[in-house]
Amino acid sequence: MQIKTQLLCIFLLCCLSLEAQQQKIFRQPASMEEKLEEARSLKTTNPTKAIEILESVFGQAKRRKKTGFESDAYFLLGEIYEEIGQKELALQRYESAYNISKKDKNPDLASITHQLLALGEINLELNRLEKAQTYFQDCVDYDQEDEAWVNCREGLADVAIALSNFDEGMAQNNFIEQSTQYESDSLLQSKVMARNSIIYSNQSRPEQAEKSYLNSIQNIPQQQQISKKDLKPIQSAKNNLNNKKTSLDEKIEFNLSTLDNVPLNSLPPDAVVEEQLQLAELYIEKGNLAEAEKYVAASYKVIENPKASAEKKAEIFKKSAKVNEIKGDYRKAETEYEKYVLEKDKIIETKKAELIQLIAILKGQGKIDLLVKDVELEEKDAVLLKNQLMTQRIIIGLLSLLLALALAAFYFILKNVKAKRQANQLLLLKSLRTQMNPHFIFNALNSVNNFIAKNDERAANKFLSDFSRLMRLVLDHSQKDFIALDEELNLIELYLKLEHLRFRDKFEFEFHKDPALQAVELQIPPMLIQPFIENAIWHGLRYKQDKGSLKVSIQQKEKNILVEIKDDGIGRQKSQALKTDNQRNYKSEGLKNVNKRLGLINEIYDKNYQIHITDLMPEQEDVGTLVQLKIPV
Repeated sequence: MQIKTQLLCIFLLCCLSLEAQQQKIFRQPASMEEKLEEARSLKTTNPTKAIEILESVFGQAKRRKKTGFESDAYFLLGEIYEEIGQKELALQRYESAYNISKKDKNPDLASITHQLLALGEINLELNRLEKAQTYFQDCVDYDQEDEAWVNCREGLADVAIALSNFDEGMAQNNFIEQSTQYESDSLLQSKVMARNSIIYSNQSRPEQAEKSYLNSIQNIPQQQQISKKDLKPIQSAKNNLNNKKTSLDEKIEFNLSTLDNVPLNSLPPDAVVEEQLQLAELYIEKGNLAEAEKYVAASYKVIENPKASAEKKAEIFKKSAKVNEIKGDYRKAETEYEKYVLEKDKIIETKKAELIQLIAILKGQGKIDLLVKDVELEEKDAVLLKNQLMTQRIIIGLLSLLLALALAAFYFILKNVKAKRQANQLLLLKSLRTQMNPHFIFNALNSVNNFIAKNDERAANKFLSDFSRLMRLVLDHSQKDFIALDEELNLIELYLKLEHLRFRDKFEFEFHKDPALQAVELQIPPMLIQPFIENAIWHGLRYKQDKGSLKVSIQQKEKNILVEIKDDGIGRQKSQALKTDNQRNYKSEGLKNVNKRLGLINEIYDKNYQIHITDLMPEQEDVGTLVQLKIPV
């Protein structure tokens, strides 16, 4: 009986397994619409995964010529970049989405309106006011009185105020007040009143400015969470009025009035903390520590809110430490300051994680860019193949009649083959151009770790800032065949500073740029000089016993720009002897890529770039290395 039961269980398990396999086989693949929706749901919680999903959407949309999905995918990419604070990259993706939508024969007007709104808002944040104004105006010209249309009107009002064109700002507010949405949207009313307050204040109408601001904060809807974006005009109005207060008592009274009238349960936690800490600071200045402590204590309650940012928590601890220090309670002040330091450490860890995530996102973006280029190349190859087949049919049909046509056809085939070869060379050149030493990225992250371990917050922040700038420059330049000489030199100088910060005990460097080069307008391939500087540091100076020296000079010699990279490191032969097989291969491949890349540039663009590498001091123990790169003007 037991054996029968076991056999029955095995049979049922086999049936279930077979059914699961069948479901897996016949499951329909997700559509582009479903993939976009999934990516949209992950854009905040897991942007790296969202970009992986978008990669497949781009592939399908490109191959099927579904421009609507391609435009939506670019727009979602822009939202992801904006979410992580990369506004320049977000702007590029929004522009790509808009340009694709404009070319569509039957465009979705609602999508275009939202794209124009996003372009206007991000240009406004980047303080590119004229571009922002153009996009907002194009948005309202679609004459669709919906939420996006009202938001674009708000954008035009913000631009006008930023340009000190207050009459235009008031006119835009009047347009919004006449919309159907205004009557039922108390938050919209609050924002319009806040902008009017700024306008009145700048028109020397203080009573109307105060009244509009008070109406604005009283009109904020209760029990409705207000976003930082919607709160911005209200905070701007408050700051504008606060700055015009001359005495400390006036500022305290004004801030108390704000705190009494604004619905705190509707504000983001950070905004509540900001209000309370401002009052605490004002009371500290007045010398009323009891009231200052009261508002610091009130801000403490916000820490329990999971939406409160680590930066604001740190500010609370720091302000509490300050109050207790002034009171003379040094033990409690020390405790609060320790909390502040711990919170700052968490912020640094978060920044580190964000940087790692940004690198992963940029890698995913790189895959998407390569995929788009591959699909475009496939399309060109398909068109080329179709043309070749058509040409061959014509040749077969007319070969017996006209030899001249056969020769002409042969000429065009050769021309097409040459064009294809040149296209492949350009593709190879772009592939070589995008290669950058990944060890630098990970070693740079280790350096950040080292700074954090040493509690060197200032150095870590400085290194992260410069490293982020370098990554943005590398990403921007990787999209171009040639860049201005000044741009390349700026990248090199930034790279030298980063490497010196990491190996400051190994070498000092000099970077000399001929002042006469400012008058030279020259375009050169990106990332051309950096590999030689990297080799000098990593394979020459790093293994030197005492502190070394690196000199990089760029000067004009007759009809060439001469780049000289001198180091007094251990030299090429000794460096080769110290390396493992893998390291020797890596170095060899790096220099081989540079030579191959220059060879392609010389061939395709008819240039004459020259490289000479020699020992700098053959008679000394550390022979050093001299690299000379001649760039034709």
